[in-house]
Amino acid sequence: MSATGERGATLIETMVVLAIMSLGALVVFPSFERLRSHHETGRAVERLMADLRLTRGAALTGTGGRALTAVDGGTAYRFPPDRRRALPDGLRLDGAVTFFPDGSVAGAGLTVSAEGRRIAVAVDPATGAVTRGVSR
Repeated sequence: MSATGERGATLIETMVVLAIMSLGALVVFPSFERLRSHHETGRAVERLMADLRLTRGAALTGTGGRALTAVDGGTAYRFPPDRRRALPDGLRLDGAVTFFPDGSVAGAGLTVSAEGRRIAVAVDPATGAVTRGVSR
């Protein structure tokens, strides 16, 4: 208890603190949403790269070519052995890559588009190595 006999905070002081906290939340939450969106895009691209490697492995152990192709207007893709994977909302895939049993590759890249960004996923035609390109 203070010398003047006051205890705690007044209603005005509490309302000022709540207003400041609300303004802070308005600034911080959009940043978290953008960060979440970038993280989700990165996870989808990593999953696509893993599926490309799986498709390459299926071609090397099989007797014919195996392809990963965009379907449903680029909102999903199909890869062997008859699998389909949908992309998160807002992402689009362009392109197709075909791997052959001899190790050769047709169509050496894909592009994932998200909110004005484009992320290239390249396949080396000589080695079949899958790499993520630079975001544009």
